[in-house]
Amino acid sequence: MSSRILLLISLFALAFVGCGEGEFEQKNPTQPEGDDFLGDGQALLRGVETSERSEIGKLLFGGGLCTATLISPRVAITARHCVDWRTELQEERAKGFDARVVFEHGQSSTTFPVVAFESYGKGGAVPDTVSDRTGGYLKTGADYFTSYDVAVLLLDRDVPSEIAKPTPLVDRDIRAGESLTIWGYGCTARNSNGFGSGEKRRYDFIQGNASRNLCPGDSGGPVTLGREGGVRYVNSAFITYEDSGETKDVFGDVLHFEKEINARLEAWGLEAVEPKEEPKAQTWVGTSCNDSSECNFASGNEIGECLTTHQEAKAAFCSLGCDGYCPDLTGNAPTFCVSLDGQSGSCVSQAHQLNDFCRTEGFEPRQMERFVRASGAPAATRTVCLPKHPEAQPQPEPQPEPQPDPSVIPGVPQNLSPDNFVTTQHVDMTWDAVSGADVYRVDFYYYDGNGWQLYANWEIDGPGLRTWPALPEHSYYFSVRACNDAGCSGYSAPASFYYAP
Repeated sequence: MSSRILLLISLFALAFVGCGEGEFEQKNPTQPEGDDFLGDGQALLRGVETSERSEIGKLLFGGGLCTATLISPRVAITARHCVDWRTELQEERAKGFDARVVFEHGQSSTTFPVVAFESYGKGGAVPDTVSDRTGGYLKTGADYFTSYDVAVLLLDRDVPSEIAKPTPLVDRDIRAGESLTIWGYGCTARNSNGFGSGEKRRYDFIQGNASRNLCPGDSGGPVTLGREGGVRYVNSAFITYEDSGETKDVFGDVLHFEKEINARLEAWGLEAVEPKEEPKAQTWVGTSCNDSSECNFASGNEIGECLTTHQEAKAAFCSLGCDGYCPDLTGNAPTFCVSLDGQSGSCVSQAHQLNDFCRTEGFEPRQMERFVRASGAPAATRTVCLPKHPEAQPQPEPQPEPQPDPSVIPGVPQNLSPDNFVTTQHVDMTWDAVSGADVYRVDFYYYDGNGWQLYANWEIDGPGLRTWPALPEHSYYFSVRACNDAGCSGYSAPASFYYAP
């Protein structure tokens, strides 16, 4: 059976595309190639309002709103669905679209009309005046959004440097642990009838973390290499899977069309976009590393050290020596001073949305006490991210199982859930119904740093319950027995999870 998914355009456009939704079926929907650093997680919907980077402006057309970025004095880049999936190189006809880019600088803003534009599809540049979009929003699946949703706009004149300076394109793939920033003029809630907020917002994250950010008005906005870097992707749309409710964002792959973009600028008599000279790679506490030479921190000229907690670990991380306190850096997870050897202090990352609560590959959350020594720092405990260790947390001790008559007493409950991370305020504990069971007895435990403690137990008449634990950032497990008048089954295998709402 095919999975049913709903693709919502992240712009609100009256002139080109009506605010609405297209539907299509795809058996195994996946994120486009090159976009796999994005997944589930936090959102630009809760991004930070900003006036940074005046080269990121509003693309207006009639009553519609997108986002566009200046990449040369007279050219901006956006998503191709913002220009109706089309190319229009004749100035008079292009002006009929009434498209214009507004750049905000200081307390002022300046508008530049669009006099030509070129879109890029799966096969490259879309032919002049010909749209390869037929019959609604989609023709054959996700090709119109995702990796092929890119277009460039020719403005009626150069943008003066005092208004905005062009930003370059990033001519390589994103590397592990690098910082990324999404920018857009979109709305702040997806139930806002499709209107953009008209305010520029940004959201910072790192590769391997998530994006579920896009909202009407964010279309065409850039995904940049950090807050200061060049454009690597443009915002396209978000997909909602109707059967699961899962939402993910999709992005236009700018690097894929680098040659076509530079050829178009040359045809317009403009210089090609030069890639930005790469700054020295910056790392921070918690960044994955292979050796200490990779741990050059953005704060001063400090060189850190590449640490792991044990030889068997498959991951190592950049750290900095500490006595009680560690520095924090904007856009990165907060840090915490702990002792890994019982004698000295090392800075480690705290569990935070910026590291997906320690779900980065090879790491896990652990509760650690602050290393105080003679610093005078107050005693404290935090959940931090450390390389996985087979014995990082003790496993729950198995409960003794009675030996019931299997023909009378119900069987042991199976398939307990959740068994990983829970980031919602409530926890839905479920298991398979057991034939012949009248009630289920549930034992619920939490880990207090020293051992497993009973949190609560319940007796209920159905295979599931919802609870709101009072202790966030803790490990929990639960086990279930099925019972009737003849007796109770043995305990189920425990289901363990980490609760970080």
